[in-house]
Parts: sequence; structure tokens; C-alpha cells
Amino acid sequence: MFQSSYFSENFSDFKSALQSYDKNFNEKLFIKAIEVAETSHKDQFRASGDPYIVHPYEVCKSLIELKLDTETVITGLLHDVIEDTEYSKEQLNEIFGKSIASLVDGLTKIDFLEEKKITRSEKEAENFRKLLISTAKDIRVLIIKLADRLHNIKTIHFFKDVEKRKRVSNETLLIYAPLAERLGFENWKSILENISFKNLHPDIYNRINDKIDNTFKNLESSFRELENIINSFIFKENIQVEIHYRKKAPYSIWKKINKRNSDLNSISDIAAVRIITKSTRDCYKVLGIIHRNFSAKVGRTKDYISNPKPNGYRSIHTDIIFNNKVFEIQIRSRAMHMIAENGIAAHWRYKYLNKDQNDQNMYAWLRDAVNYVEEKNERHLILNKTSQQFFDEQIYVFSPKGELYTLPVDSTPVDFAYTIHTDIGDRCSGAKVNGQDVPLKTKLSSGDQVEIVLNDKTTISPLWIRFVKKEKVREKIRHFFRSKRRREFEKLGKDILKYLAKLKNINETDNLYTKILSHTDFKYQNKLFENVGRGFLSRKDLNDLFKDLENSFVKKLFAKDPNPRINVSKYENGIAVNYATCCSPINGDNIISVMSYGRGLVVHNTICDSLGYYHKDNFYRSNWGNGNLNKDFSTRIEIIIKNQPGALFSITSIFDKHHINIENIRIAERSKKNYTFLIDIKIEDSEKLKFLLAEMKTLSQVEKVKRQSLTY
Repeated sequence: MFQSSYFSENFSDFKSALQSYDKNFNEKLFIKAIEVAETSHKDQFRASGDPYIVHPYEVCKSLIELKLDTETVITGLLHDVIEDTEYSKEQLNEIFGKSIASLVDGLTKIDFLEEKKITRSEKEAENFRKLLISTAKDIRVLIIKLADRLHNIKTIHFFKDVEKRKRVSNETLLIYAPLAERLGFENWKSILENISFKNLHPDIYNRINDKIDNTFKNLESSFRELENIINSFIFKENIQVEIHYRKKAPYSIWKKINKRNSDLNSISDIAAVRIITKSTRDCYKVLGIIHRNFSAKVGRTKDYISNPKPNGYRSIHTDIIFNNKVFEIQIRSRAMHMIAENGIAAHWRYKYLNKDQNDQNMYAWLRDAVNYVEEKNERHLILNKTSQQFFDEQIYVFSPKGELYTLPVDSTPVDFAYTIHTDIGDRCSGAKVNGQDVPLKTKLSSGDQVEIVLNDKTTISPLWIRFVKKEKVREKIRHFFRSKRRREFEKLGKDILKYLAKLKNINETDNLYTKILSHTDFKYQNKLFENVGRGFLSRKDLNDLFKDLENSFVKKLFAKDPNPRINVSKYENGIAVNYATCCSPINGDNIISVMSYGRGLVVHNTICDSLGYYHKDNFYRSNWGNGNLNKDFSTRIEIIIKNQPGALFSITSIFDKHHINIENIRIAERSKKNYTFLIDIKIEDSEKLKFLLAEMKTLSQVEKVKRQSLTY
């Protein structure tokens, strides 16, 4: 019936397995898939010299071992058909249906990349991007891809090209092994990691492997003795268990060496004892028995039953000392063991996935990855960010309502706020962790209850980018400031056009800006306003825009405003409007603004010496507006005081009396008679500053006091 011995000899076993767990098993479709795979790959061979069909066979076998549905198994058989043969997606759709055709297409590399002049890493990034986005639609795409990579890595030693072996191994170690771990495929992960590690660092691998083998031989008698003792204790409590012991893999030991910054000889827990119980309750009973009868290492007990890993892994880990040696004990139920060994395949079937909210939460990391890849289209970031960001270990935190959220380790309250909703992050002004006020850069731990304090008037800080953990949160913060900057420049640009219209005695009508826009290359008014606000159009350019309008627009009936002003208090300092540090203007000063290319307006005091360096066309008359600004300005005072006891106290007492905050104080000069201090303060306006300086001059300890700019 079949062309190859692989399927003719094993078909009945495959059929029996599929029938045992998949009630929708379609034998005719399965046979047709085998026939298409065999026919399509008939004249193709692997690097090993084996017929190519051995690869789809091995992928199919791995998927059946995980008890995955027939559609997934058929896709595993056909996963290379579109990419490596003449078959098209349309043909597969016609024979096998839309679902299988879409799955195969999701696993197919992008053909047109070969025609484009882009680097190999860019091609890999684009293909991985497609894989991730396809996975978001159907997670089976990722499972099949891992089965594909599993067989490829097992046969990688047949590649003659050493560089290709290393490249594939590195990609496997960075991308596919962490993905397998996230899906809970512990056995697959271990194989992917260790073969890749061996290819990349054969000398290190061999040294660690020799150490494991030698140590394990020395420990075998201790293992048997420990197993008998534990069995005797547990038997007395009438608990049924299975006890196994196993060697740890070289790559896991290598990770410990790097994480602990230690050497190979200092790693003692190179093997683990696994105790499998019937129930969760028995797990905790066994833990109690172990801790009552053996010395446990302090701080080395981890309860993954009450706090499961993101991939659903549940178990209790504890380290004990026996015969002067350290042994790691893993305690789990049979159900937990199935999940630990087979991952998601042990506790869900695809068709029910979208109905299970717990599984939706479990794979939130994948949605984050896909969202990031879709939002950020830079090829060079995709693989790097995915490997660094989305495979980090996770923590679990709770909202005040008890809702569970998964975050990367070292996440902060800001990460938590933006994970809930962008609007929550944008209005975040503080946080409480477990009922206590904490700084926003506090690192969260599993089990923390986090409450975000909201304030609509609060402006988020760009410094948050330095301490947040999630790349997606960084992007949201950057987007917030990009949008805010754009809005500020648009507002300033519109005010400048309004200012010029007043100068030219032109009425501000509804179609004024539409007329101006028609004389430019911009399609939209907001782009016009932004470019004007940023100073990208010179004064001459702006005057040219108004030339035709001065005659066509209705002039004001009364005399034109001879002194129009731009109200700089409407703008936040540091974005579209900046206060010059050469003169440090504050509310109440007579001011004038200078247009700076790309920066917007820079506000100067009218008596500033720097104004002589600018062309007159760059000046814009400005003011502070008419209302109460209700904000403080930074300024600096230079004060010379006598070298007397209590002199500085007298000065600072005046600040305290007027509720003025001192931001910084330093000694500029000193002598036997006098000290010169530079004091940075926050103050409301120039009138209050004049009063403050006048009061200081009345002190006998003060030789001289004056206002100074903020430049050093």
C-alpha cells in the first residue's frame, strides 16, 4: 500500500494510536497524506543519504507520541510539501481542507526572500516572524515546527558544512529550545539543548559529561540506599509512590555554572531523585516526611504546585543532604508528571483551547511575542528580542481583585500597569505592593498583590524606560512621548501661524489653514503645524505662505494688533518650548522666544546677552499669559556670606519661611572671610524672587546676593 518501509511497517501502530485518543480520526485522509508525502519527496534525499521521507515519518511519529490530533499529524507529514515540492497551498486546500493547508503554509518559508538582496539573518528573522504570527492563529504550527527541528537537530552531524551546523545549533539553543520549554516539552527541550550545545562547544560538553558520568557512578550506591530509606518512611504512612533517579543533562549543568559564577567541581546536584505520587495531597505529605527525616538545605525548597511555571509545570523541589552529599528531590503527582514530560499535549486538546481561559493566560507570553513582532517591523530585532525578552522566567502577581497576571522576572509596578491596559500605565502615579507604598522601580516577586495609584494630571517619566522589564512596555512609553511631542509641536505650529496672521492683519477664519495648506506640499494640517512648530520652515518660507493670502483674505476692520504674543506657559518646558539656560527666565520676566531648527521655541529673558547671536527673523514676541500659572520655575541665586557661625542657617531659614524648596546648593568659592554659594531653587515668579533677594540683603551676614543663570 505504501512506497516506503517506514510507513508499511508502522502504519497499523500509528492507526491504533490515533484511534485510541482521537474520536475524529479519518483513516482515508491519513492514508492520502502518507501517499502525497511519499510521492512528493520520492526523489529527494537527506544529508545522511536516507530517503527524504524519513523526515516526515519521524515528525509524524513524534506528534503521535504526544497524542496530538489527526490534523496535526497530517500537517507533520506534509509540512515540507509546499516548500520543497511542486505542490501548492491551493492543491492541499482542495485535497485536505483549509485548516491543514493553512497549517502547512504557516510552516513554509517565504519564497520571495531568496530573490531579495537581504542578509541571511534578515531572511531568518522574516521567516521566524511568519512562524510566530502563524502560531498566534494556531499554536499547532509551533508544535509541528518543534517536531521538525527535533529530528533535524538529531541528524545535524550529517551536515558537512561546520558553519551551518553551528548556525543551526545556535538558532536552536536561542529560539527553539526555549520555545519547547515554554510549551512544557521537557524531553524535547533537553534533546534540542544538549545536541546544540555539543555542536557549539564540544570540549566543554565532553568535560561536563565526563564529570556527570563519573559522579553518577560514585552516587549510584547512595541513590539505592536513599531510595530504600525513603520508601520505608513513606510505606509507614501508607502512601503509594514511584521513585526514580536520573542524571542531569550537560547543558543544565553549564547554565548553573554560569548563573552561580562557579566552577564545575563546585556543582554538587548533578542528579535528581523523582518521587511520583497519586495525588497533590500526597505530594505535601511526602515533603513533610522528607523534611522530618533528612537535613534540608535552607532556601532550596521551591513549590511549583501552588505557583506553577508559565508552561504549566507543577512539582515540589527540595535539596537534602545524605551521606555528606546533596540530592535534589522532585515530588509530583502522576498527572503533574505527564504534564512535565509531555507539556501542553498532556492537558489540552487544540479544539478546546480557545474555550479555556487558564490556557489563554498560560500562553500570554506568546501573544506578547506576536504583538511585539507585528508592531515592530525591524527585521534585525525580531530574533534578538524574542530570545531575550519572551523566554525569560516568569513571576505571578495579583491585582487587588485577585486577578492573576504573568510578568517576566524583575518586572516593576510600571510593567504591571501597562500589562493591565495602556491607559492605566499612562495615568500611573504610584504603586502599593502588599498594601505598602513602594517606588515605581521596585522589582516584583511572585505572589505580590499590586495596586496602581492613578492620577489624570500626572505625567509619566521617560526615565521609566531605564527600569521596566518588558520590551512592549518600553515601546508604549516611547510611543507616549513621541505622541506627546508631536501634539506639542502641532499646537505650537498652529499658534505661530496665528501669530503671523495677526501681524499681517489677517482674520483667523475657518478656512485660513486650509488656504495655507494648499500652498505647501503637505497633505494634512497636522503635518503642516508640526513642521512649523519644529522650525523646519524659515520665517521667509512662512511669509511666502501668507503672500497670496494678504490680498485675498478680509482684513480686520480695526487696526491690527501691533504686538501679538505667543503664550509660552501653555507648553510643557522641554518639548516644543524650552527655557534657555543662559538666562533662566521665570514667570514675570520680560521674555522673547527664538525659533531653533528642530527644537521649537527657546524662551529668553529680553536682557539676555545671547540674543545678539540670532537673526531678527527668528524672534517671536512672547508672554506668560494672564492667569495664575500655578507652577514653579527653576532659578539660581549667587550669594556671598561672611565666614561666621550661623550665617548659612540664617539664609536657609528665609527659604523655609517662604516655603521655597532648595534643589541644590554648592560652594563656588571660599576664603578666610567669605563663602560664595550657588543655590538652585524652585520659585513661582520674578516678584517673589525680588522680594526674597531684598530680604536676604537685610541680613548682616550677607555681603552680596544676586540672581544668576542655571549654566555652570
